[in-house]
Amino acid sequence: MDPFSATTLGVMAAGSAVASLAGGVIGAAGAEYQAGAQANMLNYQAAIARTNQQIAEQNAAYDRQKGEEDAWTQGQKTKAEVAGQRVAYAAGNLDVNVGSPANVRASTIALGQQNEAIVRSNAARKAYGDEIQAWSSGTEAQLDVMGAKTAKTAGDISALGSIVGGVSSFGSKWASAGQYFGKSV
Repeated sequence: MDPFSATTLGVMAAGSAVASLAGGVIGAAGAEYQAGAQANMLNYQAAIARTNQQIAEQNAAYDRQKGEEDAWTQGQKTKAEVAGQRVAYAAGNLDVNVGSPANVRASTIALGQQNEAIVRSNAARKAYGDEIQAWSSGTEAQLDVMGAKTAKTAGDISALGSIVGGVSSFGSKWASAGQYFGKSV
């Protein structure tokens, strides 16, 4: 082979070796950037999930409070109904403490208490659903944070792999370039 061709091939082989090394470095930078973007997205999702968790916890507290207020209102309606019955029986010249008037009043009170219990139960069921949503959102936030850490670690490993691959390729191509210059590099 003529010296010019050998030199040209040697320069091309050396250039290929340098390009392999540069490709490894660029691949590593790309892996780190992609991992950072993935981690940022997962951290953002974790923040949204934490916000959803707080909202669900506030909703649960509100539902409990509203249930107690609605139960109190139901109790006041029952008291008003019992008072109206007492007035009606007394106006009819009936003894409100015995017989049918007493039984009707007792039934009205029992029904009113049952209605209060139903109102509280419905509020507790709704609050429980909110608590489950809060727990789910909190768990989602934890998983997103773990995913962000994992993405970062995976990016570091991928970047290292790109650098090692680039260095390995550089070494083998640099060695082959040496044969065109008539010596081992």
